Amino acid sequence: MKILLLTLITAFSVGTLTTKENLQHNWKLNAIEEFGSKWDVDEKNKDDYMNLKADGNYEMTFYGEKKAGTWSFNKGGKTINFVNGDAKFYFKLKSVSDTALVAEYQHPSLIRSDLHFSIAK
Repeated sequence: MKILLLTLITAFSVGTLTTKENLQHNWKLNAIEEFGSKWDVDEKNKDDYMNLKADGNYEMTFYGEKKAGTWSFNKGGKTINFVNGDAKFYFKLKSVSDTALVAEYQHPSLIRSDLHFSIAK
């Protein structure tokens, strides 16, 4: 029962209310969660952000590496899809509010991280 409730809450928090326009912000990474443990960003991630622009372009620093390219929102799959030259990757949205965003990223090593962002000031 708890799993069903959590699934419904997650689906609703990302569901039909999320649009590409809701995502178009400059987001600052505040915390990372892996294996049930959450911690504030460390030295490597202290400057990480993603700026999702209305024209479909993005700029980000991700794990200390600068990236830029195009982005799109897949409402059905609840993903933000990024193209950076030949490289493609995505974030799966877990929750979105007016001021915060939580997205899951699966590393090439198959480890999954929940990335906790807030709107940059």
